[in-house]
Amino acid sequence: MILLNASALKKCHLKKIVASCFFIHFVFFGTCQSANVFLERDFWKKDPGIEKIDSLIALGNDITELNNYKFDPICWAILEKVNNSTIQYLLSIKGNEVNKKTHDGRTYIFWAAYKNNVDLMNYLIEKGANLDIIDSHGYSLMNFSATTGQLNFKIYDICLEQGADINNQFNNDGANPFLLLMPYVKQPNQLTYFLEKGLSINSIDKYGNNAFSYACKTGNLTMMNYLLDKGIDPNANNGNSVIFACKGTRKSSNSIQVFQFLDSLKVNMLAKNQENQNALHLLSYRSKDKGIIDFFVGKGLSVNALDLDGNSPLSNSVKRNTTEMISYFITNGGDVSYIDKKGNTLVHLAVNRSDQEVIQLLHDQSCDLNIYNDDGLTPLHLAVMKSNDDQLIKFLISSGAKQHLKTSFGESVYELAIENELLKEAKVNIEFLK
Repeated sequence: MILLNASALKKCHLKKIVASCFFIHFVFFGTCQSANVFLERDFWKKDPGIEKIDSLIALGNDITELNNYKFDPICWAILEKVNNSTIQYLLSIKGNEVNKKTHDGRTYIFWAAYKNNVDLMNYLIEKGANLDIIDSHGYSLMNFSATTGQLNFKIYDICLEQGADINNQFNNDGANPFLLLMPYVKQPNQLTYFLEKGLSINSIDKYGNNAFSYACKTGNLTMMNYLLDKGIDPNANNGNSVIFACKGTRKSSNSIQVFQFLDSLKVNMLAKNQENQNALHLLSYRSKDKGIIDFFVGKGLSVNALDLDGNSPLSNSVKRNTTEMISYFITNGGDVSYIDKKGNTLVHLAVNRSDQEVIQLLHDQSCDLNIYNDDGLTPLHLAVMKSNDDQLIKFLISSGAKQHLKTSFGESVYELAIENELLKEAKVNIEFLK
């Protein structure tokens, strides 16, 4: 067994936490982009031809490389609707096999379905595409198509023709294609396809959420009323339809009229999901509608309620929402002394998003800038570890962050700065931290 002395342990700890912050910065801010032109999504927006692609391959660009999110050139080509003949050429190159795993464990046929490219789907099948793959989020090709709102039913025909069992298609939540497509259905006649294939209008997932619950994601009142007329219970799973309405989709969120409609149906406005999240937990990340926040606060929800992970609506807003909305949550009783399960204060959370305005707001609310989290780090330590310039660091110091405080392992802010590769690459002068 190799034993490390205290000095070695300290150095290992320092490298570990600095590397962690470097990774976080890369994920959120896109630092260290590859020089491979084929990994630039904008390149594929121009629908480059084969001759252009070959010339760039000759210059050393890798047409098979995966980026850090596991997207490769063919993914971008499909997503940007490059000519199919060009995509077919790319598929002929070694390293771009039809069943190559990409982002979230998806193969090219997933992306072809996502872009409603039926011709490419058929070509991939001719070349041996495997339709039995389940992606890393538990979606089959059919369910992925449904949950991304594909209303071209030829896509589902292809899946069935290749042996998919429509009665055995469930995601991790136990939802079938009928439920997953429900948020995107515009008119009742679009339900016919799956109903004629044997799926039931009374389908539920493993938590008891029904078609009405899923329709609430996009708040389509036409479909919601249709389902009510068919006897679908709006209060299934203790009113979880309000949770679905708060989630919305990536591209849409609901107006207050949807929540007022649910309220008129006596849906439980205090409902919580299996993570103990209520409506405010879900709305707090991105909602800019103060009227909706007022609506739920008026129903008795607290902006300080904790979910199973110890997150509150206020802390969620600090992580992602605007300064104006964070201030509004505070005005509605938000507890600025909040500390999460890892010992992070709201200031730690604000530093993680590198937002000086949010930090200033919290400082104006008398939030302490010098509290240690469970990793033995103050907000200033975090800023020094993750920043690629000195602006946030200097802002914190000028606001009262104490630069003489060391981490629980005895590292100074100057030592942390020395280990920050982002500061090195940007050639930031860190002598002011000595």
